[in-house]
Amino acid sequence: MDLTVKQTAAIDLLEDRKTRELYFGGGAGGGKSALGTYWLGKNCMRYPGSRWMMARAVLKELKGTTLLTFFDVMALQGMQAGYHYRYSSQEGKIYIANGSQIVLVDLFAYPADPNFDSLGSLEISGGFIDEAPQVTEKAKGIVISRMRYKLKTYCHVCGDMVKKEILETDESGEPILWRCAQGHRSRGLIPKILMTGNPSKNWAYYQFYLGAKEGTMREDRAFIQALVKDNKHIPAEYIKTLQSLDRNSRERLLHGNWEYDDDPATLIEYDKIRQLYSNHHVLPGERWITADVARFGKDSTVIGIWEGFRVKIRRYHGLKTTEVAAKIRILQQDRAIPSSRVIVDEDGVGGGVVDELGCRGFLNNGQPIGMENFTNLKSQCYFKLAERINAGGLLIEEVEDHVKALITEELEQVKQDKMDYDGKRQVVPKNKVKDLIGRSPDFSDMLMMRELGELVAAPTFFIL
Repeated sequence: MDLTVKQTAAIDLLEDRKTRELYFGGGAGGGKSALGTYWLGKNCMRYPGSRWMMARAVLKELKGTTLLTFFDVMALQGMQAGYHYRYSSQEGKIYIANGSQIVLVDLFAYPADPNFDSLGSLEISGGFIDEAPQVTEKAKGIVISRMRYKLKTYCHVCGDMVKKEILETDESGEPILWRCAQGHRSRGLIPKILMTGNPSKNWAYYQFYLGAKEGTMREDRAFIQALVKDNKHIPAEYIKTLQSLDRNSRERLLHGNWEYDDDPATLIEYDKIRQLYSNHHVLPGERWITADVARFGKDSTVIGIWEGFRVKIRRYHGLKTTEVAAKIRILQQDRAIPSSRVIVDEDGVGGGVVDELGCRGFLNNGQPIGMENFTNLKSQCYFKLAERINAGGLLIEEVEDHVKALITEELEQVKQDKMDYDGKRQVVPKNKVKDLIGRSPDFSDMLMMRELGELVAAPTFFIL
């Protein structure tokens, strides 16, 4: 197979001693699937008896696309089906003549298996996820945790399976350094995962594209942007097809622009999100406090201090409900904000804060206010927030850059759920958002709750 320059650079990273996660792509026609299937085939041949994973979000799509590319790539390498390898459709496996295997895996986040328990018995030496943005960050993490099969069996220099001399062991007596039959000092293979895909505003954007752009990416991760212009094997007619797409799709798939999102369900325009920190024309007004109280250890308690629709944000970790209530009470006293203009998420532990302050509780699944056609109060307020942001009617003040990134990530996931459904409007549920970004959307929920203040008339009594 005649590799492109970008594909060759990717193989170098996949064979080094540092990189564990590589994202390759960022545009259509860059040779993503060809790279992944070539790498799997090469590993199978180099390490007899090893086991590798080929995955996509939906198994049917994997078999109809990536698997067919594998067959083509193997043919280019002179490997014949039925002789050098055998594919079992029933088992979902590719058997290589030297004893290696490639397991086809479905990584869709099925509601009946939210923790991917179906992958519990999976043991692999490494893996390739095609169209990775279609899978959740949790799925990626589960796959990484399963990469342990025969990693200490092979010499990373020559691929020799024979351990001639053990030089060092760990506390349990397991070899961690040995000299292979060829005389190389080896610590075995490093587990590697290759992910490919087009630009998408989820974990791939923040972990790889933005990490590479801003120099904040983990040392064991790498990103290679490969576009159609980098692939000399692509016919000119395909490039013309990409050029004829709508603007958003053309920016993403032809030019590899990660800042464009062509999901029609998106409620908030990306450019309007970026302007949230410069909308100084927004005038001060009535003072409010909104708070999203942390439910789990890694989530944050986020408090917004409002003057009209100008907001300053406070973020806390590990606070008890009594401590959250105390902080809000101090803010009330300092700014003369009555409890009738304090809104706290009442679901979960936030209910304790509501009880202590006597403030207004926000029930996400509460009834929408008025005659509007929404499934619940949360959806109603998110649609209102989206309208406000798109109209330039919200200013976020005095916020650090890393918090801006978190807010942007959350607001980009504010999308209409079940767009083809003729019933009441609703936003994508929180559990799905958490799967996409790997955490709770605490900032956006805090911003969303402010819209409740516009939907109801609040009396002006104080409970301090």
